[in-house]
Amino acid sequence: CYSLAMLSIGVEHVPTNDPNAYYGQSAEQVIDQCGMLADLGVTITSVMPPPLTDLDAYLDHVRWVADEVVPQVG
Repeated sequence: CYSLAMLSIGVEHVPTNDPNAYYGQSAEQVIDQCGMLADLGVTITSVMPPPLTDLDAYLDHVRWVADEVVPQVG
C-alpha cells in the first residue's frame, strides 16, 4: 500500500517537491503514476483529492477516480 501523495516525501521524510505528488493532475498522469507504483510491487494506492469545500465536491472527485482512473488500472 502506497499513496501517490507519498511521492512528495523523500529520504528521512524530507519533502521532495515531486510534481507527481500534487493533486489536480489529469487522469492520464494518475494512471501513469499508478502503473509506476505497480511496477514497484504496489498493489493498493490512493489518489489525493484537491482542496474541497464540501461533501459533494469530495463525491465528485471519487466519481472522477472511479470513472476515469480505475477502469484503466484495474
